[in-house]
Amino acid sequence: MTRLLPEQMQDGGASLAPFLRRALPLLDGGYHVFPLAPGTKVPIKGSAGLKEATTDEAQVRAWADRYPNANVGVATGHGLIVVDIDVRDKHGNPVPGEANWSKRTHGLPIGPPVEVTTPTGGRHLIWRGPAVQTNASQVADHVDIRSEGGYIVGPGSVVRGKTYERTAGGTLPPFAKIPEASPALVEVVTTRQGEKRATVPGISTPQRNLTLAELLDDPPAEGGRNDWLARVAGHLARKHRDDRGAYDQAVTEVNDRLPQPLHALERGKTADSIWGGDKARHPDEKPAKPAKEQKESQSVRIIKMVQERFDIYTTPDGEPFAVDRDGAARPIMMNPNGGGRLRSHVIATMFDQGEPAGGAAVELALQTIYAKAQVEPTVHSLELRIAERPGTLVLDLAEPGTARCVVITAFGWTVQNRPPAGILFRITRTSKPLPAPTADGHLGQLREFLGWTAQDSRWRLVAGWLIAACFPTIPRPLLAFTGQPGSAKTTRARLVLSVLDPRAELGSSFGRNEGDEQAMAAGRYLVGWDNITKASDEVSDRLCRMVTGEEVVKRELYSDFDQATVSFRRTGALTAVAQPNLRADALERLIPIACDRIESRARRTEAQIREEFDAAHAAILGGLMDALVGVLGNLPTSRARDADRVRMADFQDVLHAYNPATADLFAESVQNVMVEAAVSDPFVSAVTDWLAGETLPLRLASTEAWQQARAHSDRASIEDRRSWWPQSQSAFTALLQKNTEPLHALGYQVRTVRTRAKRELEFYRPGSSFTVPLDGSES
Repeated sequence: MTRLLPEQMQDGGASLAPFLRRALPLLDGGYHVFPLAPGTKVPIKGSAGLKEATTDEAQVRAWADRYPNANVGVATGHGLIVVDIDVRDKHGNPVPGEANWSKRTHGLPIGPPVEVTTPTGGRHLIWRGPAVQTNASQVADHVDIRSEGGYIVGPGSVVRGKTYERTAGGTLPPFAKIPEASPALVEVVTTRQGEKRATVPGISTPQRNLTLAELLDDPPAEGGRNDWLARVAGHLARKHRDDRGAYDQAVTEVNDRLPQPLHALERGKTADSIWGGDKARHPDEKPAKPAKEQKESQSVRIIKMVQERFDIYTTPDGEPFAVDRDGAARPIMMNPNGGGRLRSHVIATMFDQGEPAGGAAVELALQTIYAKAQVEPTVHSLELRIAERPGTLVLDLAEPGTARCVVITAFGWTVQNRPPAGILFRITRTSKPLPAPTADGHLGQLREFLGWTAQDSRWRLVAGWLIAACFPTIPRPLLAFTGQPGSAKTTRARLVLSVLDPRAELGSSFGRNEGDEQAMAAGRYLVGWDNITKASDEVSDRLCRMVTGEEVVKRELYSDFDQATVSFRRTGALTAVAQPNLRADALERLIPIACDRIESRARRTEAQIREEFDAAHAAILGGLMDALVGVLGNLPTSRARDADRVRMADFQDVLHAYNPATADLFAESVQNVMVEAAVSDPFVSAVTDWLAGETLPLRLASTEAWQQARAHSDRASIEDRRSWWPQSQSAFTALLQKNTEPLHALGYQVRTVRTRAKRELEFYRPGSSFTVPLDGSES
């Protein structure tokens, strides 16, 4: 099997799982590796840990598939000796590991090691050498040995948000290039603290303590003056323990007796260093105990752990969330009461670190972090299913435990392990995973499930809508599937939505509870409603807000003034037996798709359809990705073209980038809907009947226009007319404004002109109108 190293990768290894990026270079160096739990120093729960350490690449890649974000453990032994020097204890307090190691090896030729810096600032010193027993016996306090039967955390691994890094950069060198342990080092690591060291050939044992007289009788050669003077100064410091002046004078006199005295600067440094050692002057006094440090509470330690391991952000709507720096790039929403999913992460992490966390400590810590995030917010938006950036779309596959996504540009599409920088996707309870798209599919495979031909206008509109549905920043109309019972309108709608937003059922009925509908829209990328029956003005308003964008503002619980906001813009599909009798502005936001009744012999079971769709889903999604590549390439030209546009112009531009004929088909569909709305509306019919007999353009006072149009409504009975004819000139004017699109579809336009004296209405054909008077204003 060919191993791909980071320096050989065109993308710098970014496409590899973090575990592989850490483990493969170590395999090349000849080390035995195994996975550690993400963000920790302990083996994966349920695994055999160190016993599984291997140099088999196939096994390592299998681990990467299961644990893509794991840290990597490197088995010691196998000829490796590692000195583990701690500089902080488990509570984060400083400890003298470095000083103890320096003292233990002072003057010994232990040789240079390979060094790795740990997240707490400690060091791993690595040599090749004979097998010695791993121990926590402390060669010196806070200095342990890792060798036979032990392991270390490999370079590149991350614990509490900080990385194990080789001092010289990169990963460990090949095993053969690790420096060999000297006899002196082997002697140190095999001798417990306080034991007498055996003599090592070639290394002199430490000198015994000589008296002051003996030292003065045996002045040193030139090379040993500093050491000799320091030993003499130790005796003089005890002798002149309370008189610094006498001590300095005595040291100076001794130094001057040397054949070649030390320079005054060197002499002064030596004298100062010895005087500073309290033991030299007060050998019989016990050192004062240091003041007892205030121990941190567990809540404080939890806060520090969260700050080290997680990035804390706040959504534009003011909701704090956390992102694990070494895990999947997924937001973990936070709760003001200290609950939520972050609580589970904290409890599990503290347990892995050997410190089970109490419920009250976790709650207090998370409440503090939540409050700090709201007071000092770092705002970061969250995307749902699809993110749009200039020239780029990113589709979230919503896989549990990963952040895999599809990145689409005008140059192609790729499946990546993480979204581009600056993009975070949230997963809701209704988010279902998508299959990774395949390159061998085409969008036409969806058409076969819908039962239409390639030239069917319904299919062309649905295909165009599905492509435009991938652009979340623009308003997109809803698909309205209509047809008599047995026309498979619900199944068709569910299949179309499931291409991007899988679901078991289409959805509930619309118009019953606005709060429930807003909650569903906030949690789903594509909404679905089945069997629409109500068609009130309120329902029309809600559909309009859903499509063009809505910000829901509510009072927060247990507060008088604080507000909570949720913003969203959605598209989707609805079904009805007949086209709902909605207001004109709502009908403009629908694409009607009429479904024919399916004959009994042609029917298939739901189970069969679901099974076949699931099998074809990846290929259908790949075909959609291919279509989006072309749309992104054409979209700048389509947006810049000089052309007439319908009300939902952004949506029409995307259709044009896909297929200009589909854009024209959409404009024709809007026109047909408006004509049908106009013809079926008694008010619009009465106004157009009146205008058909008038010479246009026509300007009248609003009261006069209301009275003249009313005369043409007298064909209906008075009882019937009361339900739809406006009862005042102001209501008449308002109703005209609401029906400008149906009137325009029948060839009439109207606008309000205010003069100093009164309000007038101007009726005209498209392309002609009165000139607005200088003393008036148009509204």
